[in-house]
Amino acid sequence: MTDAEPTFEGIDAGSELDGRRFVIGLYLALSGVAALMGAALSVVLTEVSEPLTLFGFISLPPTMLGFALYGGLTVAAVLGVPLVAILYLSER
Repeated sequence: MTDAEPTFEGIDAGSELDGRRFVIGLYLALSGVAALMGAALSVVLTEVSEPLTLFGFISLPPTMLGFALYGGLTVAAVLGVPLVAILYLSER
């Protein structure tokens, strides 16, 4: 073996955390953080009385649950659509 050849002695090829699981975990974590931030935002915006509109046609109440759903689902959709496209294209 020469000095130019890399060695992979410390890397476990059978590790449970592969790239796909990491990306999906990160996606779920970011969606969860957005839902938590939506719930926190509902505490600050107490004077909002009109319903939230998700995707232009789904009406959500201006409550803590409504803000959490709005934040979580919006980020999940914005990140999820390209993620599904990438996962689909990587299989082909």
